[in-house]
Amino acid sequence: MADGLTPGSILKTLFLYTKENAPYFAKYKIFCDESLVYKWMRDAVPLPKQHIPAIVDFAVEQIDNTNLNEFRDSVETSLLQSSLSKQVKEAIVTTEDFCEFLRLILENAIFLHKSTKLQKRKHDEIDSIPVYRTKTLTRLIVYALLAPLVGGAIWASVNRLLGLHYYMGGSGNEPTGGFSMLWGVIAGVPIICFALLATLPSETKELSTPQKRFLLILLYSLLEGIGAFVFYNSGFRAAIEDLHFVYGVREFIIAFIYAFLLSLFPVFALFVLRAHIRIHWRSIFKWILICSLASSLTALGTWMIGLPEAEVSQMRGFAVALVLRLCMFAMVYLILSNRIQNKTPVCAS
Repeated sequence: MADGLTPGSILKTLFLYTKENAPYFAKYKIFCDESLVYKWMRDAVPLPKQHIPAIVDFAVEQIDNTNLNEFRDSVETSLLQSSLSKQVKEAIVTTEDFCEFLRLILENAIFLHKSTKLQKRKHDEIDSIPVYRTKTLTRLIVYALLAPLVGGAIWASVNRLLGLHYYMGGSGNEPTGGFSMLWGVIAGVPIICFALLATLPSETKELSTPQKRFLLILLYSLLEGIGAFVFYNSGFRAAIEDLHFVYGVREFIIAFIYAFLLSLFPVFALFVLRAHIRIHWRSIFKWILICSLASSLTALGTWMIGLPEAEVSQMRGFAVALVLRLCMFAMVYLILSNRIQNKTPVCAS
C-alpha cells in the first residue's frame, strides 16, 4: 500500500491554508518555474532538501495562527498513519516549535518517499528477472545448438558439391591440405556469428560497427582454419597411433590435442579486436582445457559402446565435434559478454 505521507501531500495541504498559492511561492520564494512546484506536489519529481527552509518560511508568513493549528493537525494525521517508526512519530509530534516540526516532517517525508520508490523499483526488477533470464537462456540454447548444426550442414554440402568424403573424421578419413583449413573456416563462422547474436549490444560496445564485427568473424574463422590445418597436417594422429596405445587411450589423446588446437587459435582474434579489455588468460586457458577434456571424454565414451569400429568411428567424430562446438560457443559468448573474470589479469592494455 502506498504511504500517504509524501512531500507532495504536505505541499498540497500547505497551499490549502496559505494566503498565496503555488505560483507565488515558485516566483517569489524559490525563484523557479511554477511547473516544478506542481511536479513536487504530484511527487513526480523529488523535492530537494535545500528548499525546506524556504517552505518553512513561506508557511510561517502565509498561515495565520488558527489555520496553523489546523494545518498541523492535518499533517500529523498523515504522519501517524505513515510507516515511520513509533519513535520517529513521537519525536515529531512532541516538537512544539512549528518551524522545527515542519522541517522534521518534510525531511522524513522525503526520506520515506525515496525509500518507498526504491523498494518498488527493486520489486519490479526482481519480478522481471525470471522472465528475462528465461528468454536469455532460451536464446542461448537455440544459438548454441545452431552453431555446430549450421557448420556441419554447410560442410556436408561442400563435401557433396565437391565430391569429397570428409564427413566424420577418423584415421584415413580426414581433410588435408587446403581442405582442412576450409573445414576449420566453415566450422568457425557459425560459432562466432551466433555468439555475437547471443550477446547484448551493451556488452559489445567496442564491436558496435558492422565493419568491426565482420573483421572479427573473418579473423576468428581464419584462425580456426589455421588451427585445423596445424592439427590435420602436422602428423599428430600418425605419431600417436605409432605409439600403439590402447584404442580408447589413443583416441582420448588425439581428441584432446584436436580440441585444444581448435579452441586455442581462434581465441586470439577476440583479443586482437578487444585489446583495451583486460585479458584474463588464466580463466580463458581453463575454458580451453574444459573444451579439450569434454571432447576427450566424449571420445572415450563412444569407445565404450559395443558397435563395429567403423560405426563407432563415425559416431565419435560426430559426438566430439558437437561437444567441442558447444564448448567453444560457450567460451566465445562468455568472453564477448565479459563474463569470464579473474582476480589477477595477466595482461591489460
